[in-house]
This record gives sequence, C-alpha cells and structure tokens, in this order.
Amino acid sequence: MIRRLISHLKQEMIKNKWIQRNKCKFSRKAMLNKKTKCGKYVFLGAGNYFDSSIGDFSYVDSGTFKNVSIGKYTSISTNVQVIAYSHPLSFVSTSPAFLNENKCLMRGKVGKLKYCEELITNNGFFVK
Repeated sequence: MIRRLISHLKQEMIKNKWIQRNKCKFSRKAMLNKKTKCGKYVFLGAGNYFDSSIGDFSYVDSGTFKNVSIGKYTSISTNVQVIAYSHPLSFVSTSPAFLNENKCLMRGKVGKLKYCEELITNNGFFVK
C-alpha cells in the first residue's frame, strides 16, 4: 500500500513539473519516468511514456512509447505501441523465434535484440 502511494506521488511530481513548465495535460493513467520530456501544450492519454520526448502541440490518445522522439504537431491515435528495437537483418527472418536460443531451430546462430539509440518522427504527422 505504501509503495503504491510513493509511486503515485512520484508520478504526480513528474507530471506537475511539465504541467507548470509547459502547460501539458495528462490522463490519470499516463505513466512517465524522469527521462521523459514534454513540449508545450502536449496531451498524453493513458499509457506508458518512458525515456521519450514529445514535441510541442502533440497529442497521444493512448499507447506505449519507449525511447521515442515524437515531433511537433503530431497526432497519435489509440493503443499505438512504439518501442525502439534493432533487429538483426542478416538472419533468415526478423521473427522473435530467431532471437530465442531455446526455441530456435538454428541453434548457435541466434541474434540479440538491442534497443535502438532512438526512434525519431518528423513534425506534423498523424498515426492511426
């Protein structure tokens, strides 16, 4: 119970920083971490926004975003999930089956899934 309260208070502190600084609005179910940055007049709906930056006047209805940079004037629809991963391209397939040593038919030739440095979007686009 106390851990949930502390977690909730940390979330509120992070959100209040962006509300006061840039007049952002957040859903009660929006989760941010300290590395997330919000531009001016951003709205973030329910979802997870970790290690990401959201440009000025952008709108996200809901979703999951990790290590993503969203440009200005961008609208993103419901339940969009963007997690920046780098897939090995030298294999037969980019399927997750080839990334698991225990389940792969080609033992010993399995790739590693790594985070990209960052996935960047340009300004002014719509994702549905």
